Parts: sequence; structure tokens; C-alpha cells
Amino acid sequence: MSTERTRTRAVALETLVVNAVNLAFGLGSAVLLSRVLGLTGRGELDAAMLWPVLLAFFGNTGVIRATLYFAAGAAARPGAVLGNALALAALQSAVLLVVGFVALPWTLQSQSSEVIELARLYLAVIPLSLCSQNALSTIQARLHLRAFNVLRTVTPAGYFAGCALLSLSGTLDVRAAIWMQLALNALSVVSTLAYVRFAGIASRLELDRPLAGSMLSYGFRVQAGEVSSGLNLRLDQAVMAAWLPPAQLGVYVAAVAAASPAQILATAVRMVTVPLIARAPASDQARLVEAAVRRYAVASLAFALLLALALPALVPLVFGSEFSPAVPVAEVLLLGTVLMGAKDVLAGGAQAVGRPWLASRCELVALVVTAAGLAALLPLFGVMGAAIASVLAYGTALGLLVIGSVREFGLSLGSLARPTIDDVESLLPSLGVRLGTWRTGSRAQGAL
Repeated sequence: MSTERTRTRAVALETLVVNAVNLAFGLGSAVLLSRVLGLTGRGELDAAMLWPVLLAFFGNTGVIRATLYFAAGAAARPGAVLGNALALAALQSAVLLVVGFVALPWTLQSQSSEVIELARLYLAVIPLSLCSQNALSTIQARLHLRAFNVLRTVTPAGYFAGCALLSLSGTLDVRAAIWMQLALNALSVVSTLAYVRFAGIASRLELDRPLAGSMLSYGFRVQAGEVSSGLNLRLDQAVMAAWLPPAQLGVYVAAVAAASPAQILATAVRMVTVPLIARAPASDQARLVEAAVRRYAVASLAFALLLALALPALVPLVFGSEFSPAVPVAEVLLLGTVLMGAKDVLAGGAQAVGRPWLASRCELVALVVTAAGLAALLPLFGVMGAAIASVLAYGTALGLLVIGSVREFGLSLGSLARPTIDDVESLLPSLGVRLGTWRTGSRAQGAL
């Protein structure tokens, strides 16, 4: 048991470190692009890349999450799961490419014809992204987490290196950045599928229609929440890309990037805990979810406080003085990021215990809050109004998800509200407690 706990702690810490490294690559790319392209150029790049990414996210019908869930079980058939997922990705891509090509001139009506042309070019990311994410989900589900962590670093590391090289050569522009992203996504597809094949996870791909039906059923229940969550996350930028000047979108994107470090902990916790919870006996699952959410909350609040104190100096230093208006927006978004992270960890737990519709219902309600908040606050307060709307939406989703989890799978509200000594000590490695310990009290499981 002790060996298994030690291994889980090491994997959790490794995942957290990789998330931090990937975030550093992302921030490094954002800084280079902001300084080289300026406010307008940065806004044009984000406008060109926004809708293809959203289409890939919205149009995957939850298959990526279903791949993780159905490939995680001890009796799972990863070859059939991944084979179904790739076949579905091909069908989804065919539809999404047509929809995107037709819709982009309308969704980007405030942008130049060149930006619309580049956005249509970037639609090629849709099949590449769907294939690589399905393969990564299979690798994660089979607990090849070290390979999973390495493979998901390919794109952010390559993008940062590419931006740096192009900047030094004086050739970094919007078109070059888009071509580089497409090339890196293609590399990700090749590398993830090669690992699945040669690591023996799925030496042969199969098509299984009954299994595909089960995956779609699970996926649709997840996707209702995933789409709503994605809209809650991106609707503000989509509205600004359509109606506001690129410089305003540039300010908001910088604010989002500045607040994003607070999200790395939630991502790490969810990546490690979801497959472990899915494999655990039903009697232990609620306690595993409670511990993950509780420790995330303690750690994220401490980190967010430190980041909030640093943002007024960091934003103009890192992005440039012209991005100073992003500071107050980033401070508000930081609160939203903490709430969103707690919601994401708990939503992952709900999906792992077979309750995907629970998180989806909460996200649908939060989407209404987002839309109403943007309609009321964006005309009055501009980008700050969008940030406030995001906080209201994330808080709503988290509150409803906590209530639903208590009712549907026995989550203890008292346990969530009472951090333990271990939870607090996990933040203090100087006292000899190992950072990244995510065990739960389920000592018989020896996990987390």
C-alpha cells in the first residue's frame, strides 16, 4: 500500500510540474506574440484561432471524455474504444469543417478579410486536435501518465520555441504563428498514435457498434456540460471578437493569460484523480472526490492570493506597459479561475462515478448566467463587465454542482468545508510534508 501511495504522490507532483511547465511555455509564447505583434496583431491572431478551436471543442459530442471513461476500466478494450473514437472524430470533422467555412465570415464580421482567410486555414486544426486528444485520453485512462505528460508537452513547447526562433529572425507574424500551430498539432497526432501502438495500449484498432453507442450516450450527457462550460469560458471572447476592436480583445486575452496560472493545479488534480476514481470501488469514490476538491481549494486559495499581490507589477513587466489596463481585469478573473478550478475538479469526480449529467445540468444553468451577465455588463463596463460575468457564472456552476453531488452520490458537505491538518500541511513542504500528496483517507485503496 505504501508503495502505491508513494507512486500516486509522485505522479500527482509530476503532473503538477508538467502543467506548470506547459503554462510557462504558453505564457512565454503569449509574451513574445504580444510584444512582436502588438495589441492589434495579437487581437487578430486570437480572433483567427478562436472559432476553429471552439468548433473542435463543441463538435466532439463528448467522445473525448467518453474515451477516457470507457478505456479506464480493468476489463476495458482500449483498441475498440480508440478505434470508435477515431472513426467518430472523422465524421465530426467532416461536418465541422463545412460549418466553419460557411460561418466564419459572420462570426468574425468585425475582422479584416485576411483574418477571416487565416481562420478558414486554421480549420485544419479540427481533425488534428480530435485525433490527438482521443489518443491522449486512451493513454491517460490506462495510467501511462508519464508518457501522457510528455506527449501533451509537444505542442506548447514547440510553439514557444517556434515563436522564439521566428522572433529572432524577424519573421513572426499572424500567418506564421497559425502555420506553426497546425504543424505542431500534426506532430502531436503522429506521436500519440505511435505511442498507443508501440506501448501495447492498443496494438490493433477495432470498431464496435454497441460500444460506440454506449460511448455516444455517455458523451452526449457529458457534452451538454462541456459545451456550456466552454461557452462560459469562451463566450466573452467570442462576443468581443465579433463586436469590439482587436485592441480590446488583446487586453482581455492578456488578462486571461495573467490569471491562468491559478488553473494549473485544478488541471493536475483532475488528470490524476479521474482515472483513479473510476477504477475505485463505489464505496470509496465519494471520499476520493471529497479529498481532491478539498485539497485543491486549500492550495488554490493560497496560490491565488500570492498571484493577486504580484499581478500589478507582473502584467506591465511581462506583457509591456500598453497592457497595463489588463491588471484590474486579471484580478477579477483570478477569482473566477479559482471557482472554475473547483468546479472542474468536482465535475471530473462526478463523471468518474458515472454521473456525467449532473455537471452538465449545472453548466447549462451557468451558461444562462453568462449570457445574461454579458448582455447586461459588457455594454456598461466593457472588458471588466465580461470578467464579472465570468465570475458569476463559475460561482453559480460550483454552487449547484456541490448541492447536486451531495444529493446524488453522497458527497459530504461537512467534509468539503473542513480542511484537515493534512490538507494544510500539503502546502508546507518545509515541515517535511511532501507536496502533491493527494491521498484521501481511503487507506485500503492506497491511492490519492
